[in-house]
Amino acid sequence: MHLSAQLLYFADSLEHFFYPTWLRVSYGFLALSALLAAGGFVAALAGFQRATARRQPLGLASAFFAASGAAAFSYHVIRGVHYAAHGVAGRFVAAEMAGAAGSVAFAAAGVIAAVAFLSTSNGPRRDFVLGWAAVGLAAYFSLTFISWLLYAVAYSRFPAPRGFVGGLALESAGAAVGAAGAAAAAIAFLRSNPDAEQQRLGARDGLLAVAATDVGLGYLVSAIGALVYAGSLSSLETDSKEVAANWLSGVNYLGLACAAICAGVAFRISRRGLEHRDGSDPAAFADPG
Repeated sequence: MHLSAQLLYFADSLEHFFYPTWLRVSYGFLALSALLAAGGFVAALAGFQRATARRQPLGLASAFFAASGAAAFSYHVIRGVHYAAHGVAGRFVAAEMAGAAGSVAFAAAGVIAAVAFLSTSNGPRRDFVLGWAAVGLAAYFSLTFISWLLYAVAYSRFPAPRGFVGGLALESAGAAVGAAGAAAAAIAFLRSNPDAEQQRLGARDGLLAVAATDVGLGYLVSAIGALVYAGSLSSLETDSKEVAANWLSGVNYLGLACAAICAGVAFRISRRGLEHRDGSDPAAFADPG
């Protein structure tokens, strides 16, 4: 859905002769970001479907997500520079710069996760590295919150359709909830208990269940905001591609919310399994990669 939405945005920018060239280029980078993210999800799916040898596909998925963040960074920087060069209100420039910083944090999280999966063995060491990837993800959500909030404040000073600013504010709130979930994931991975590995894993998966659920709720709030925003744009006489792209963005958030909540259920099941598993079983902590 995300890829379809960004491709529609890109196609819409190409059809409008009044769009500056650099803005068209920025939408191209956004479409590339979505394409790379789709590759990351496919690689992650391939990894999680395996009972063993997961490390390489999950590392590849992380690398795809890092590249996606780099492409999104280009999108935000181009737009921010364009706005600044043409004297657009400073809040719009600041929003794009916050988005660019968030993209850097997302790309860094992907790189760190790739290192964790490809260069470390299963256990506390890998969890520690993944903890820092989660810190990067929390920074991404926090900066995205700032970016959407700045856009909401900026647009509140202009006449806008009903629900336009409210939709942006809801998307901002969803990012804030996601930041809390990512922070919980970072705590889950970074805390240690070297004297009781099974208890550590159980506590980790229990907190990761909460973290994934929080992220899912955040995406749900963002989905509502995106759909409200799309509805406000639909009330105007805008191009059908732009309207469709905005509705698809809302549906994409719903899909991400479902995925995160499913991950939360999986972590709860894992925790229950660890609670009933004999800690003396050496296979209990075997590296699945």
